[in-house]
Amino acid sequence: MKRVLFVDPNRELRRSYSVLLKKRGYAVISAGGATEAIDALQSDPFDLALVSDRSSQMERLHKALQAKRIPVLLLKNESGDRWTADGAIPLPFRPSELFSAVEQTLKNKAKEQAGE
Repeated sequence: MKRVLFVDPNRELRRSYSVLLKKRGYAVISAGGATEAIDALQSDPFDLALVSDRSSQMERLHKALQAKRIPVLLLKNESGDRWTADGAIPLPFRPSELFSAVEQTLKNKAKEQAGE
């Protein structure tokens, strides 16, 4: 089972999308901001991080995710990129768009690890 870290300050959004991802077979840990997410990174391995561009302390979180080599899908509310991600999903989005982006990013990670 693939593990996903979902970081967004909106508790209701985290809850609703976590439920959808769990129904698709993903194990989901959610965090409201960088500190909570970095704490989760210390104790759990993750295959992917979904990070809202509204999250606090994004640079700190970005460095922690890079150190762990975890691919990131950025949930973008703003037009500018604040940091590099493996993919981006503009807000608002449909669940099908989220699932497609998650699955593609995980496939890309698997190819990279296989040396393709």
